Amino acid sequence: MKKEVLLLIGLSLMILSLSGEGVIPVKPIAGFMEDAVIEEALYGEAYLKFDGYDGVNISTLWLQGGYPLNEKLELGAAFGFLNYNYDSKIFDDQSGLSDIRLSGKYNFYDQVTTITGGGYLTLPIGSEDVGQQNLNFGFWGSLCYPFSETTELISSMGLDFYESYNLQGDEEYDSFLTIKAGLLQTLNEKITLVPELHFKSDHDYASLSAGLDYQLMADGHLRGAFGLGLDDGAPDLSLQIGFLKKF
Repeated sequence: MKKEVLLLIGLSLMILSLSGEGVIPVKPIAGFMEDAVIEEALYGEAYLKFDGYDGVNISTLWLQGGYPLNEKLELGAAFGFLNYNYDSKIFDDQSGLSDIRLSGKYNFYDQVTTITGGGYLTLPIGSEDVGQQNLNFGFWGSLCYPFSETTELISSMGLDFYESYNLQGDEEYDSFLTIKAGLLQTLNEKITLVPELHFKSDHDYASLSAGLDYQLMADGHLRGAFGLGLDDGAPDLSLQIGFLKKF
C-alpha cells in the first residue's frame, strides 16, 4: 500500500504544479461536488482529512475535480486513499484505495440565483478492506444565492442510494436524503469563511464545519476546515487541509 500512497501523492503534486490561468471562485468544502456554479476551466483539489470516531480514526488522501464541457454542463471525478486506525486490538488497521466517483451536473438557471442539478455513481474498483467495491449512485439539486456582495448562500438536497447486503447475503440498496447548506462569507480579497451544515436522514449523521479559503494566487486557493459531529453517525472531530487549483 505504500506504493499506492506515494503514487497518489506524486500525482497530486504533479497536477497541482501545472500552471493555470484566470481566477477560480471560492467553492464549498463539504459540498464541493454539489456546488451550483459551473466553472470556466478544468480545476482540481487535493486534500488530507482526519475523521475521529468513537473506536476508529479515518485518514483520507483525496483528489477531486471537474471539467466544463460548456457553460451549462460539467463533468467531475474523485478518488483517494483511505486508512482505518482502530482503537481496539480486536480489529487490525486497514488501508486501501477508494472507489472512483464520477459525476455530472447541469445548470438550469443562472441569473441572480444559480440553480443546478446533477448526479453521480461510483465505480466499484476500491478495496473491500476499507468498505469499498460498491456501486453507489445518487442525484441532487443545488442553488447559490447572493445575500450581498460579500455573503452567498450555498445549499443542496439529494437522494443517495448505497449498495448493501441483507442477512441472507442478497444485494439491496439503502436510500437516504442528504442536505448540505452553508455560507461563503468574504472577509477581504483573499480570505473567505465557509461555514457548512451536513445532514443525512438514514445514518444519524449531522455535522457542522467551519472552513476557511485563502487565495494564494489567482488560480490557487489554500483551504481548510474544522468539523464537529452533532449526531452519532458523524465523526466526533474532523480536520481537513487542501489546495484547490484552476488549470
